[in-house]
Amino acid sequence: MGAQVERLPEGARVEVAPEAVAFGHWYRRQRELRGISVFYVADRTKLTPERVREIEGSGATLETDGLGRATARSLALAIGADPDEAAALLGER
Repeated sequence: MGAQVERLPEGARVEVAPEAVAFGHWYRRQRELRGISVFYVADRTKLTPERVREIEGSGATLETDGLGRATARSLALAIGADPDEAAALLGER
């Protein structure tokens, strides 16, 4: 199924700058901290690498609807991040 995802130590917190609160910025930072490639994420989530890059960049945002939240959760699970935190970054429903 693939390589084991390395998780951050229990209780570890990653500080996020206020201007980087958007999901894409948060996600890219989490992925890079874990040393995980865009291609690995694409394979685990069935998104294209280009779509993952769009989400991480300022070019695309996820909607706050159920589909956007499900995508955020799926992306977070692919790298071992907290899916609830990822969905919460999208804002109110």
